[in-house]
Amino acid sequence: MKLGAPLVIVDPSESSSERPQCGSMLEEKGYRRLRYPQCNFEAYRDVVRKLNIWKSALKMLGIKAIPGGVLTTSLPPDGRCKPE
Repeated sequence: MKLGAPLVIVDPSESSSERPQCGSMLEEKGYRRLRYPQCNFEAYRDVVRKLNIWKSALKMLGIKAIPGGVLTTSLPPDGRCKPE
């Protein structure tokens, strides 16, 4: 813990291939862009990676994502994204 903040080590491998909200697999759509076809969610690979690493760190700390929070604000509701 440094300056009151915990340090969490997260394995970044495969962190840009899942959708941050539901964990469904994304597909490539052009250069460094990802898309989930079922709900039309699109983002740059680096953005998806950062969201997934942050989500993993919160999970390791036992913190759940808050509905309407950063991970859910710009993403479609869960009802539009149903993993197979």
